[in-house]
Amino acid sequence: MKAKKILVVDDDVFISGAMQKILESYDYEASSYDQGQQALDRLQQELFDILITDFHMPEMDGLELIRRAKIIQPGIQAILVTGLPTEEIRSKADQEELGGLLLKPIDWNELRSLLANLSDSGKAQSKPKC
Repeated sequence: MKAKKILVVDDDVFISGAMQKILESYDYEASSYDQGQQALDRLQQELFDILITDFHMPEMDGLELIRRAKIIQPGIQAILVTGLPTEEIRSKADQEELGGLLLKPIDWNELRSLLANLSDSGKAQSKPKC
């Protein structure tokens, strides 16, 4: 079976890079970026199965990134990560029909389980909309 492709976005380069390495150790194909626009540019060029993004980022928050990513690749699954899980963030996340909401610090076993569930239920991606 082909490895699922995951795009990680967090404005903290250390976090995005560490998550990429951990995902690769779980046999996923992962790429990481520290800016939402960089991730959107990559989504225009390449298909990804799952987007994992931090909520609090400069210029574009994680929910805006998810909305834009779904326009480019409607079948992409999304996981939002936040260190401040307020009711407002939870409510907005529910409206976006996310694949999951993870709290920082990340429980890697929880992430791995969530990814396995998304991979089992995920649908095939179609060509990016340009």
